[in-house]
Amino acid sequence: MFFKIFSQLSVSPQDIEQLHIAFQIRSRKADFMEKKTVLMISPTFLPVIGGSEIYSYDLCEYLSGRGHRVYLIACTTPLKGKYRLVERRENLCIRRIPCLNRKLLEKTAGHPIIYPFLVVPPLLFYSLFFLLRHRNEVDVIHAQSVSAGLVVALLAAIFKKRSLVTTHGKYLSDNPYHLQYNKYAKFIRWVLGRFDRILAINEQSRDELVQIGIGADRIVIAPHWVDQQTFRPADKEASKAEVGWQGKFVVLFAGRFVEDKGINQIIAAAKAINRDVIFAFAGTGPLDEMIANAAKDEPDILYLGRVDNEQMPIYYNAADLILVPSRHAGDGIPRVIIEAFSCGTPVIGANRGGIPGVVTSSVGLIIEPTTEEINRAIEVLFDDRSKLENLTANCRRYAESRFSIRNAEIVEVSYYG
Repeated sequence: MFFKIFSQLSVSPQDIEQLHIAFQIRSRKADFMEKKTVLMISPTFLPVIGGSEIYSYDLCEYLSGRGHRVYLIACTTPLKGKYRLVERRENLCIRRIPCLNRKLLEKTAGHPIIYPFLVVPPLLFYSLFFLLRHRNEVDVIHAQSVSAGLVVALLAAIFKKRSLVTTHGKYLSDNPYHLQYNKYAKFIRWVLGRFDRILAINEQSRDELVQIGIGADRIVIAPHWVDQQTFRPADKEASKAEVGWQGKFVVLFAGRFVEDKGINQIIAAAKAINRDVIFAFAGTGPLDEMIANAAKDEPDILYLGRVDNEQMPIYYNAADLILVPSRHAGDGIPRVIIEAFSCGTPVIGANRGGIPGVVTSSVGLIIEPTTEEINRAIEVLFDDRSKLENLTANCRRYAESRFSIRNAEIVEVSYYG
């Protein structure tokens, strides 16, 4: 009935689906009176920086703040600074397994065999012993990605628990390791087919899963979100002054320093561009040294290194544009995009993965991730400040409509059936 009513209005199928989700959420608020105990299992977690790691952190914060009890288990590289193997605070306990080498992790992150081999055994054994002790407390087990999904599928079957998995991108794409497409598709179907609910981050991810034989009735589109009180617009000139970018037109890349993110193309663009533009790099990864060396040789390249997530809003606000020239079609919705939009900064994104679905013409530009296209897009907005101002003016409102905390409620609803 809900769909029949709204199908007569001039809205898209995506709008209808979101209205349906909103209707479900409102109609089931009473269910939240009974709080859940959630065991979340993620291949990695902070201090490893990535979209899925920060998503897991935000979800833990949301759920624990809502009164749910959350345990998170993840593998980790050697810890430094504020992070501990076990962290406890109200309604939340984080347990890290110190089993990863940073360089090996960076080299194998995209491999569908080696990467699971590194994280699945420690996650399985640690989580198994955890559940033997806490089996009567845990109501729901939530996996982050297919690697953790293999662990959760086995544990949920053993302990008879409700299970969910969140996808963080497309799994069957242009990844060079997916040459044995049929075998890999069967593996994905076997793992994800055992879950009570699959949370796909966008329509592309859902459609891919349906294509390989997973029932659409088990899939819910649950986009990422950000804390829009933390990621919010601030005065541009004051932000530039705070980070030392006064009077500069800055294009910011924020993310992992790997080839798939288009690092080589950005550096080449910085050397070739015919405008007074600074290219800033915030992040960490295997190409750290290459970027640092480029910054020494090129005055228009600025190497920031690792920037903690809580410090990123000031950099998003200080930048004039955010650059996301990913070359891998498996990218879902890079988190940097929705953080940037929430801070009111336009994005130049690649025509890969889920990026074109979120970087619309009202808030940014979509390009082929080549050196020439990167520079062309930057030069268009550098020269046409009126167009840049219009894009900037649209970003915050766009982010509030699509990437607010309301998306976390979709996950919360899914814990109840």
